[in-house]
Amino acid sequence: SRARARGRRRPRTRRCRGRILSTSMSAGGRASRRRRAQTQRFDPLDNFEQKMLQQAVANSLVDVQRQDSVNVPEAPVFRPTPAEFQMGSMKYIESIREEAEKYGICKIIPPQGWNPPCAVDRQSTKAFRTRIQDIHGLQQGGGFDHGEKNARSYAQRARDFKEFWVHRKYRGDNEGRRELSYASLEEDYWRVVETGCDTVQVEYGNDLSSKVYWSGFEISEDPPKPQEMDLDVDFSNPDYYKKTSWNTNNFPRSEGSVLRHFRAEIDGVNVPWLYFGMLFSSFCWHNEDNYMYSVNYHHFGEPKQWYGAPGTAADKFEDAMKAFLKERFDKTPDLLHHMTTQLSPSLLQASGVPVCRTVQHAGEFVVTFPKAFHGGFSYGFNCGEAVNFAPPEWIEYGREAALRYRIYARPSVLSHDRVLLLLAYNLEGLALKAANILLGELQRLKNEEEELRPWLYSMGVRDVSDQVSLPPNRLDFIDSVSADYDEKRCCTVCRHICFLSAIACNCSRKKVACLHHEAYMCQCPKQEKFMLCWASIADMEKNIARVRTHIHNLLNPDQKLPLPALEAMSGRRSSPKKRPRPGRGSPPRKKLPKPASQATESESETTQAPRSVAVKSESREQRADQTRVTENPSIPPPPQAAPPAASPAPATDAGASSDSTCMPCSSSSPPPPANLADDPKVSEAKAEPNPPAPPAGPVASSSSKTVVDSSASNKPSVSENLPAAVQAKSS
Repeated sequence: SRARARGRRRPRTRRCRGRILSTSMSAGGRASRRRRAQTQRFDPLDNFEQKMLQQAVANSLVDVQRQDSVNVPEAPVFRPTPAEFQMGSMKYIESIREEAEKYGICKIIPPQGWNPPCAVDRQSTKAFRTRIQDIHGLQQGGGFDHGEKNARSYAQRARDFKEFWVHRKYRGDNEGRRELSYASLEEDYWRVVETGCDTVQVEYGNDLSSKVYWSGFEISEDPPKPQEMDLDVDFSNPDYYKKTSWNTNNFPRSEGSVLRHFRAEIDGVNVPWLYFGMLFSSFCWHNEDNYMYSVNYHHFGEPKQWYGAPGTAADKFEDAMKAFLKERFDKTPDLLHHMTTQLSPSLLQASGVPVCRTVQHAGEFVVTFPKAFHGGFSYGFNCGEAVNFAPPEWIEYGREAALRYRIYARPSVLSHDRVLLLLAYNLEGLALKAANILLGELQRLKNEEEELRPWLYSMGVRDVSDQVSLPPNRLDFIDSVSADYDEKRCCTVCRHICFLSAIACNCSRKKVACLHHEAYMCQCPKQEKFMLCWASIADMEKNIARVRTHIHNLLNPDQKLPLPALEAMSGRRSSPKKRPRPGRGSPPRKKLPKPASQATESESETTQAPRSVAVKSESREQRADQTRVTENPSIPPPPQAAPPAASPAPATDAGASSDSTCMPCSSSSPPPPANLADDPKVSEAKAEPNPPAPPAGPVASSSSKTVVDSSASNKPSVSENLPAAVQAKSS
């Protein structure tokens, strides 16, 4: 009314789609035109939840309708006779390998009468760590929390949970009650995994070292030699189970296994792991470390459900997993190494992956073959035991695993290069097929060293083989000292064990790099770096000649030749003449011969050696957390002339340990090529007279750099050049 008295119109209020919009008054009394705020554009691709929603919609197009029944073919089952059982575990598995390897897994049922006494203390109160698994979240690939149980409390927890589940689903007041069976429990498991219809949390007692806790098999006080195992089959004699090669403690040391030369104890590899399971406790999809074989024995309790995919379909398996969990793999490229992801076999079959299944009861063995993915779950409280083994033919798979680990910067449980030279030293009993594979692998190692070493020397990396002697590599067997020494010479970029040679720098006494990643270990110029050689080219040629002689003796048993003797690898060059090193400002070295693997149509002035860029993973496997951080066997620089004053050599602080400024690899970097010799940067670098410089970064003061007087009176001896860590680890 006051507005009317003043001759002004009252602003009108109107409704628009449930909202009250008011118009503003202008100074002249007129209502101004309503203006809507500018709409903010919302991009759903910037939101992780929206990405996961889109992935779920894409997955729903594949999994249109869930099938309650799991229609998967059965894995092969073998029932050896007593005579076949007496052949020994390695020989029998080799006899069935051609048929069983096509499935990825197989089951072996021992002959009637097999009844080894179980040595597990079920009433023990010794605590062990468990994995707390959310079964409804296994398909998302998340991590696990940890709990603590002992054998008695875990058995009670397993019984209580199964009674609860059976009463709720099968014996309660439900109208649609079903008959309890292993098939119905399998349907329940995959329904929870795929739909999350129930919140199910269980515990899994996995990876319990038999040296710390128990082994289900009795262990002999005097471990039997390989030739003493399986002399006769007497299931009624308790001592037979201590000495048979079917005992998981003897499996790695049995005749024909590469791991029999390992005196160092590696949990889960040549030392069995014990497992306690309960209803729905899961071992998610994975393949074995270094693509080795594995054997799992079921001691007692409810059965286990196994699924397997052959090693020939491993690439197709990974593609199916990545397509279904694309966002997870984008965040964590090595997700499969974590063993936290479970995917239904029906979804894998829909993607063209061949999958098989088998149910393992007490007293039965399940064998997994190289590179084969396998997973499963338990039907109730049980106890099993597993260990790895590797026949000589496995080394082809070992090379493939070593390359894959370098791409993902994953530490390896054993050095593949060491295994090759170990077999070259222990040729007794090596078959013709395995010997030919070994010869090819040794020749590959020699060619790689022959290509990379001269190239790095020509780029300015110093050669210290004539001034300093490194401790030789032991070739007859692997003990704990050798295993500890290998842990100290892992490449700081790709985590590869530098068994034959490595690159070190004055700026750090902890970091070394393999010959492929010299440019990425630090920012120092190449003149500040030097090469450590544990084996010379002549040493590798002797190993190759030894294997060739062994092959000749196998093909010509009537004209056998003595095997060449192997001396300790010194790492020194056979020629005493020191190769001249180009200094700063020196003319480029004469063109090196181009390796056949890098032959291209265009020629350049300088041949560039191949380098690969390792992807820096955002997370590592649990085994990587156990890797000890110790000082590497790098050595002080040998006597050398001081660089020209006009171009001082920058060096980082010896005490600095910041790897972020020295490693240019990041999660955003493109993945390296499948072959380390096929780096696309090689062809680009060939057009340049000099190699690409390391990326720029903060450089510390050079005052902390080790300076050695080049005069003859101050020349240090060999023992002074070696640090205490290297002298103590001499083999």
